[in-house]
Amino acid sequence: MKTIKKIFDRLVNRETIMYIIFGVLTTLVNLIVYTIFDKILSDGGTAAEAVASETTFQGAIDTFLSKGTAGIIAWVVAVAFAYVTNRQWVFTKRAHGAKNIALECGKFVGARVATGVIEILGTPALVVLGLTAKIFGVDVAKLIVSVVIVVLNYVFSKLFVFNAGKNKDE
Repeated sequence: MKTIKKIFDRLVNRETIMYIIFGVLTTLVNLIVYTIFDKILSDGGTAAEAVASETTFQGAIDTFLSKGTAGIIAWVVAVAFAYVTNRQWVFTKRAHGAKNIALECGKFVGARVATGVIEILGTPALVVLGLTAKIFGVDVAKLIVSVVIVVLNYVFSKLFVFNAGKNKDE
């Protein structure tokens, strides 16, 4: 029983609760921006309509590119939002001094680039492969990819980015 309590206490604490809250908010920012730009770039059509109407290879490429472009724009906005909220409210260990903050921000963006590749390629790939359902107007493919990204981003942030013990104050 003590082992289960230790695991629970380690997994459920202020940091993970705040990360989940801001992870959900970051995901919402990402989904809202993605949905707006997806509608703009795909002439307001749904993923199912795009895949059904585009029977050619070029049509699939066009769908992939419009979904991918919407994903890139959403990713940039979400990364900026996530860095500010993670630095300010989630992680207590963070860099101090301009040089260390720039390094921290660079590591954050680098980690997000790694997961961003998964996000940007994952959603359109799943759509083109046939996952075209929507929930509340959002592609299910986007939601699945978003969950994977939130978990990976926490691991990278915790282990590599917000670990100020390795940084020295200027």
